Amino acid sequence: MRVSRTPRRGLGRRRSSAQKSRSPRDLPAVVALAAAALLAAAPAAAAPTDPAGVGGRVLGTASPLPSAIVYAYQLADRSHRRVLTDGEGGFLFDGLPAGLYKIVAHKPGFVPMVLPLTRATADAYQYLELQLAEAEEAEARGGRDFWSVQAEIPPDVLRDMTIAELEAATRTGWAAAPRAAFQTALQVEQGVDDIAARGADARVTTARLDIGADLGPVRFGLKGDYLTLAPAKTIDAGGADAFDGQRSALSLEMANGEQTRVNLSSQSNHMSGTAGAGGSFDFEQHRLSLSHALGVHSRSQLVAQYTSESNYHRLGWIEPAAIPEASQSWRVEGSYQHDLSHRSSLETGFRYRQFESGSVEGSGVLPELAQERVDLYARSGLRVQPALVVEYGLYTTLYDGTVSLIPQTGLVLQLAPTWQMSVLASHRFDDEPERPNGFLPVYFAETGECDQNEAQCYQLVFTHEKDEEQTLSFGATHREFGEVERVYFDEGFFNRFESLYLVPGDRVPELQFTASRRLTPTIVTRLESSFGAGGGGIFRAADHSRYENQVGYLVTSLDTRFQATSTGLYVAFHRLHQELDALDRGATPVSEVEVERLQVRVTQDLAFLRELAADWALKLDMELSRGASPYDLDSPDDEIRRRLLGGIAVSF
Repeated sequence: MRVSRTPRRGLGRRRSSAQKSRSPRDLPAVVALAAAALLAAAPAAAAPTDPAGVGGRVLGTASPLPSAIVYAYQLADRSHRRVLTDGEGGFLFDGLPAGLYKIVAHKPGFVPMVLPLTRATADAYQYLELQLAEAEEAEARGGRDFWSVQAEIPPDVLRDMTIAELEAATRTGWAAAPRAAFQTALQVEQGVDDIAARGADARVTTARLDIGADLGPVRFGLKGDYLTLAPAKTIDAGGADAFDGQRSALSLEMANGEQTRVNLSSQSNHMSGTAGAGGSFDFEQHRLSLSHALGVHSRSQLVAQYTSESNYHRLGWIEPAAIPEASQSWRVEGSYQHDLSHRSSLETGFRYRQFESGSVEGSGVLPELAQERVDLYARSGLRVQPALVVEYGLYTTLYDGTVSLIPQTGLVLQLAPTWQMSVLASHRFDDEPERPNGFLPVYFAETGECDQNEAQCYQLVFTHEKDEEQTLSFGATHREFGEVERVYFDEGFFNRFESLYLVPGDRVPELQFTASRRLTPTIVTRLESSFGAGGGGIFRAADHSRYENQVGYLVTSLDTRFQATSTGLYVAFHRLHQELDALDRGATPVSEVEVERLQVRVTQDLAFLRELAADWALKLDMELSRGASPYDLDSPDDEIRRRLLGGIAVSF
């Protein structure tokens, strides 16, 4: 890769023969060129030849790349422009405003390149020379492939790249596409999960299958994930505490040249015989997603989801009254997005949710409570000036005839070429403050921004991005919750007990910090940390006793990649705390709960060794955790739990 940010004259010009060394017989030509140069230096022609904007060339391994796509993605308003390179690989973005950008260059058959760019003023001219590596050559050398670069590409640009590639393949025929008609990846791992507190090992087997195919204008993808957990031996003489678990997931995705995407996914989870956890629990979910582009500047999306569970959300360290033994829920969401101009955008949508809950009798659900909820929203963004974007929106929520209004506003301010500040605030107004509260299970990783679930939410974030691999972000969020929520800190099905309950009235301030940095040319690290503490809401237990809720959490992770040896080291520490203070006389005392988990994971991809074929890889996954076992609520939290998996992966 060759990159130059200093202005240069011309776009992709080659030296003419007149610029090479001359012999005496070429003297008349030299004199003619000198005269032309003197005329060009006259005052009448003194205007600069470089236009205001960003230009340059896209090169392949040895020559310029014509018809490559170059994107200029602005980080502040998330807008992007694209151009095609000419026959000499040249491109030009005319009059690009000041701000932070990601320049993305792509052509089918080559690994995309992402380059951060800072523009101090719209009048400047900046020249870039971008060199793309051929995909097959990069894979053979063990370099970065498309999938490793994909995480750095903005979602809007990635979607546009996919659509452009599909359209090109449709025009030229799939036989001309650089990728094969069918691609398959298979990974199988087997190992042990040591349950130290109970003196037993569990056999763990995982299998993953990924199939991709190009069928005419349609891109087809199928992914499967399967896991089984079984005791390696009987835990006690009677075998009463023997347990087993199973997880299976399947996802089907299709996309065509008309910019339509369809995704159908299904997952089923079951575990039985867990000591201290009330026997078995199940979780089942099916989801359909449809996305379609309406012209160049508009897009619509529809999502439908069905979820059924028993004993999954209710049983844990503490049992609130609002969480049933079993539930069924339906959720339908629709949205429409439109770019009104290069300075403004609009999004409207709706959400419908029906929740039925009750007690378990056999394998069925006895309905005791049914809730319906409809959310309507509209939000927009407007660029007031190059360094300031204002966002605003209004949410309307209907609960069985009652209404809540949630106005939301925010702004994004460019403080300096590499510094950005964002502010977001929302406040909910209920016409019936004493209405019954629903229940929402959420994952902590999905709670980064203010949503419609909070009664109040205020957020302030500062971001510094020097380049793609040197970023810094820190901020604070204050939330007041309006629903009963169970927040899961681990998405693994068998780690469901690593969670906290939040109830209406809880106020939880949170601090967030994220930093990414390339320590050496081959070592990249990323640190993420979140700390929150608060409470104050009224917690109603299963026996209807009232308690004042207090919660706290610390979630920190350090992910380091050693690219030279394809080694990954991941270290995470979770500390959860929940305490209930009884408000009613005669209420059952509830001791505070603390959970700590230290996780160390090492992965080693041996495909970098030249003795192995490029399509094969050996994988090793080792995990050490400290905390209560997900299979036994009464297990001590000072034991070390070991998990070791090894397997093989192949793609063809």
